[in-house]
Amino acid sequence: MLAPLGILIGYCVAFIYLHGLAEPWKLVGNPGEKVIDIIGVTEDLRAVFQSESGQVYSIKLPRNNESIGYIRWIKAGSDVQVSESFELIEPRFLPPPPLFRIIEVYTIEIPQIEAHEELKIAFSSDGNVWIWKYIIGGYSPILYYVFPILGFIIGLILAFFITLFRKLMIRGN
Repeated sequence: MLAPLGILIGYCVAFIYLHGLAEPWKLVGNPGEKVIDIIGVTEDLRAVFQSESGQVYSIKLPRNNESIGYIRWIKAGSDVQVSESFELIEPRFLPPPPLFRIIEVYTIEIPQIEAHEELKIAFSSDGNVWIWKYIIGGYSPILYYVFPILGFIIGLILAFFITLFRKLMIRGN
């Protein structure tokens, strides 16, 4: 019974991994005022936003294997840094942006040589910006074969030890 369950769990883990469902959204915040619109993304991967006052701000998005680390809000048309220091986006698990409070989501797909990068930018009704990034490797679909086999093997090992434990418990009584 545990071996087929291991196969099912293996498929589920492969699906979760391949679709980035375990990858957390990162809260970027705002430039000091509420963000009300995502204007777009430039060719050099800068996300451009409009604030409540009509001011236009941008942030540089991570490329390739860069993590979402330091974020610097820049006013459009200048290289003036908005905040006094870089804001470090800590790699912690946060829930996705608040459900039913998301106003807009902007998705960017960046093809690479042997991978596919997906980046999502969202802002919520409280004016904060969120970023989600995931890279899908070219050979990642092979996990649909590997994880179920690993699940099957782990299921067999668990079944063996559970059976052995039960026999020892029966003998002990």
